[in-house]
Amino acid sequence: MPSRILDGLTEEDSALREPGWILAFIVLLAMGLRFMLFRYHQIIEGDGVHYAALARLISRNGSLQGAANEYWSNLWPLVIAAFDVFTHDIELAGRLASTVFGSLAVIPVYLVSREFLNVRTSLVAASLVAAQPYLLRFSVLLYTESFYTFLLAWVIWLGIRLIKSPDRTERWLWLGLLVGVGLWTRPEIQAPAVLFVIVSLVRSFLKRRAFRKALRGSLLFAGVALVFLFSRALLIHNYLGKWHFGFGEKAAINIRMGILSYDHGEAEKFINAFEKGRFVNLWQKKTALLPFLWENRARAVGRMKFNASRILESYAAVLTPTKGVPWHRKTAMSLVFLGILGMLLSRRTRRWALLLILILLVYSFPWLLVFVLDRFVVPLAIISIIFTAAGLLVLESGIAALFQRRRLTAWPVLSFLIVISFVMRTTSWARHDRDFIWEKDPVVLKEAGLFLKDHFPQETRILTWGPHIPFYFYDGNPYDRCIQNIPYAPYEEVIDYVRRKKVALLVLPEWVLIGSDFPVKSLAAEGVQVDGLNFVKVIGRQEPERIWIYKVLKKRIFRAGRRSRMPESL
Repeated sequence: MPSRILDGLTEEDSALREPGWILAFIVLLAMGLRFMLFRYHQIIEGDGVHYAALARLISRNGSLQGAANEYWSNLWPLVIAAFDVFTHDIELAGRLASTVFGSLAVIPVYLVSREFLNVRTSLVAASLVAAQPYLLRFSVLLYTESFYTFLLAWVIWLGIRLIKSPDRTERWLWLGLLVGVGLWTRPEIQAPAVLFVIVSLVRSFLKRRAFRKALRGSLLFAGVALVFLFSRALLIHNYLGKWHFGFGEKAAINIRMGILSYDHGEAEKFINAFEKGRFVNLWQKKTALLPFLWENRARAVGRMKFNASRILESYAAVLTPTKGVPWHRKTAMSLVFLGILGMLLSRRTRRWALLLILILLVYSFPWLLVFVLDRFVVPLAIISIIFTAAGLLVLESGIAALFQRRRLTAWPVLSFLIVISFVMRTTSWARHDRDFIWEKDPVVLKEAGLFLKDHFPQETRILTWGPHIPFYFYDGNPYDRCIQNIPYAPYEEVIDYVRRKKVALLVLPEWVLIGSDFPVKSLAAEGVQVDGLNFVKVIGRQEPERIWIYKVLKKRIFRAGRRSRMPESL
């Protein structure tokens, strides 16, 4: 590329010396786009209901028990509870918190870009945060993604500044504080943090630039991060009576989940496996991870290939959802690669482009074996956004060169027009695409929970699938009074199990029973009469999105001297 095209990435322009007002406008635009999506979300989606339940424990009971858990984020429920002080509605508080931090991510992404690119390119990168489909999509959900992406962007900015000046002790301290907060949110923030520490120390050593001071700073960083890690373990020990440092068990479970569920349709069988009258989680049954990987090596290779394609799709989704029109995806990938090429060819940005690529690789590698969902790769968008902005500016500078001009206009008008066109396209998808707005959990789950709340006392014990119905039914801790798994077993074993557990109601989603071929799937059929159960109500009208409610009888009913059996399958 001609040098004057590459200069468009780094050469400053006097017309854009005070970008603060533009940044403020982009933040408000990002918030506006996210608020527009609130109306399309009628139920707490997916795992967000776990965070809502934990936040409700903190907000309503004034107890930190909601933050003291081994699996879910420890800090995010606290953040939701803080917003609930103003909203008095956990669901609204979670969406509002997600929107605020998702919109504020504009600022650290701009600062990261400004470390090696000019104001023009950095403003384009900031505007992409407002429109990026993954970031827009998850900024209205109760997941950790928007808050964690906000933290990760600040960590990357501080990490780059640390690499530039590894002898600055205060930068080590700030990085340690942010990484510590990140460890209370999601443990994978360790990957880029360790990378920054290694690069800073190596660079300081090779340049013979205050290496001892940098080494002391790294010890300060490690000490601060360990304080956060130990305080988390202490909180869990105080409430659960055991020590947990966020490593080992969770990663092993997710690796087994990823490999065993690689075959489609098998997931529910592993979750609900039932042997000798009790649940047996097959994902945790094996303790030795390496023999397990060897035994399932074909599935492991398949999972790695599948996850690699999912991660690459996330890079392509900078400007358009992965399920969008093919030419949109090709355009997005072309801009990313054009930006990477331009930054690699420019002497001023080459090493920083390599650093960003290294962050992508280091961050992505641990995900190759686990059970990857869209949300795991959302934070990677902030890096591909910077490459996309660079690609847009290279394209604009190239067009200007055709007209023998240094730049088309004082402002990156062409780049902003492209971003605006994708904003319009993205919001159009958001209005019509169920997958895009993550509307996979039927609203009937909420309707069933509210029906139970209106007709049954809070001490009623239920057996159901998933956390949604218990969350909307119970005012307190939904994990105390219900069983959130359906036994993958014959009816006789199921009814014996629920009686032993003193379950009063079976609340059965039709799509789960039929979709995973549960042995008791015929309970989701019209006119079924079974000994041991009394039909209460079916919630919903459209098959298969209905929920069947049965009351468990305290003793078996005999008819004509013999016990009735479970009807044959549908």
